[in-house]
Amino acid sequence: KGVYLIPEVLRVPLAIKMPGARPRTVDDVVSHLDIAPTLLAFGGIRPEERLDGQSLLPLLTGGSTVPDRDLLFECGWHVGANFACAVQKRFPGGEHYLFTYNCASPYDELHDLNSPDAANIVNEPGKSKVRAGMVAKLGRLIEGDARFSCYRNMFRLDHYFDLPRQSGDLQMKKS
Repeated sequence: KGVYLIPEVLRVPLAIKMPGARPRTVDDVVSHLDIAPTLLAFGGIRPEERLDGQSLLPLLTGGSTVPDRDLLFECGWHVGANFACAVQKRFPGGEHYLFTYNCASPYDELHDLNSPDAANIVNEPGKSKVRAGMVAKLGRLIEGDARFSCYRNMFRLDHYFDLPRQSGDLQMKKS
């Protein structure tokens, strides 16, 4: 939904009408990747292949909230204006942040998802520890999933001093 990963772009409501169920509002972070597993679970079908999303059926039927999970957001490769990827994280105590790495810009972004304000607080005093943790988390996610290799080397270079040193051949050539 757009070429910039800011809270306004990611805060898109998802509405699902369950047959015979009372309307209910849930403020949890979900992904469009959750739609297929939810529909399959509703139909009693268990997929044989791994799906990246998870069923929201427990949430829709009055169950607990979605557990905190790693969600990697990505945009730009289809339009080319701003290649970016982002990760969100909830911290104990209720803090909830979105960290965005912009490949086409020298500026990272950090947004407080509990705030209706979309201000970039990446350079705010007292946020360096949050930023460092979010950089490390995004680095682990990019490194651990080959689908995001398009970001890997640029991210490593831009955050060289923020990431743990790796050994071995870091070039993207096949052996």
